[in-house]
Amino acid sequence: MPSRRSILRGATAVAAAAVVPVAAASQAHADTLVSGQWIRPTSNGSLGNGDLGDPITRQQVLARGRVWVDLGVPYSPNGLESPWGWWYDSKTGGRYRQDCSGFVSMAWQLPESLNTWTLRGVSTRLGSLDALLPGDALNNIDTHVMLFVGWTDGSRQTAVIMEEYGRSGPTRQRNVSRSELNSRGMLAYRYHRITDGPTQESWQGRFFHEYRRADGTWTGFAPLNGYDGAPYFHGHGVGISGTPDGSAQIVGVGTDGNLYHNARYTSGSWTGFAPLNGFGGASRFAASNAAIAGAPDGSAHVLAVGNDGNVYHNVRLKSGSWTGFAWLDGYGGAPRFAAADVAVGTTPNGDAHILAVGNDKNVYHNVRYPSGSWSGFAPLDGVGTSRMSATSVAVAGVGDGSVQVLAVGNDGYTYHRVLRADGTWTAFAPLAGFGGASRLAASDIAIAGLPDGSAQVLAIGNDGHVYHDVRTQAGHWHGLAPLAGYGGAAKFGAQRVAIAGMPDGTAQVLATAR
Repeated sequence: MPSRRSILRGATAVAAAAVVPVAAASQAHADTLVSGQWIRPTSNGSLGNGDLGDPITRQQVLARGRVWVDLGVPYSPNGLESPWGWWYDSKTGGRYRQDCSGFVSMAWQLPESLNTWTLRGVSTRLGSLDALLPGDALNNIDTHVMLFVGWTDGSRQTAVIMEEYGRSGPTRQRNVSRSELNSRGMLAYRYHRITDGPTQESWQGRFFHEYRRADGTWTGFAPLNGYDGAPYFHGHGVGISGTPDGSAQIVGVGTDGNLYHNARYTSGSWTGFAPLNGFGGASRFAASNAAIAGAPDGSAHVLAVGNDGNVYHNVRLKSGSWTGFAWLDGYGGAPRFAAADVAVGTTPNGDAHILAVGNDKNVYHNVRYPSGSWSGFAPLDGVGTSRMSATSVAVAGVGDGSVQVLAVGNDGYTYHRVLRADGTWTAFAPLAGFGGASRLAASDIAIAGLPDGSAQVLAIGNDGHVYHDVRTQAGHWHGLAPLAGYGGAAKFGAQRVAIAGMPDGTAQVLATAR
């Protein structure tokens, strides 16, 4: 943490720079120095409201702060000693020092980059931490300043903050206990020109990722970077799966209607989204829905509903190359299988189990064997009926060789059944809901198998939020619990969800925000 003396040393030079007209400053610093290299600046001024120093809403403050968090803007290479790293806002002309107070100055869209002491001149000290609202600051004028995002719950004992915290890492968002804030002497301040408004920008369709550690704790949702330099990836039709090397494979349909692939390495780094080649030599594969499942040999099976409404299959080999999309034969001699929803899961012997909701709204099951042959689609029986009608399906193989199946029936409730390792089926049975409800009403579902034979389930409840449950190998359910949201929200609102079981016992989650 920088000392008061180093902050004041830095403040002297910054104050001198502040008297230079903004236009001249922007000409002198048209780029941002990051790790000793010049890069083209990324404008975040479009997230502001008018000119520098104009009133700004809480929504805009948080949106501007997340630009630095999402792009990992680093701390000044020399800390608070000259020369500093500067961030140039090409939309508004603002120029901000890459340290804790420069970050808050940028988020508040101030005319100049202030320090922890001079930020007091543009803000009002609040009487208590309880008075904090999103976009306010937590400031110890001698040491450090943070941007307040929200409380994790009504007890107000854990705050979500964003901060530039030092040369050991980039701008980050994290949870901070109230006791830590008090011990560090953090006081609440409110920018004079902040205005009340929506405290969250529109995230509709934005891809978010998090993972559940083996001990049952969660990392928290974080947005994924987009394609070709875009700060976010928006779309629908999500799928995620683990592979034996510990990486996670992702597919998603972008807002352009094309299917993209991404991978997360065990280090936590990403390959980045890249479009998949289409069918018959097309450069892109247009799709409405997709799913993916890793196989024991390191490959991954991809299913997609093309823009012609038919189901296509592709394999990503362990080498990273693709076999190419091919359509699946239909049911009862039909040349192709038209579907509204698809899911795929693999078992330890290499079988890939496929579920699809046909155009007749019934659920069909198919198996691709390691030899490459298919069993063919066959309808699944329902609850007291010869066919199971559904709007959404999910499937996963687990470590004991069984296959777990979920379906949201036409009545809106979620049902579960098991294909045992010996080839026999249990009957569909309704899942219990949240908070004592006898049944789980859901709009989308996902399931993942874990090496220990357990399964983890995600469901978007009828309140639009994501809930998680665990089924033990013995068949017992832990009970649904909501997943915490992004930016301090108590719950995460989503349109689509996917979950993957990993070899180390963790589970990775992908969701599109609503």
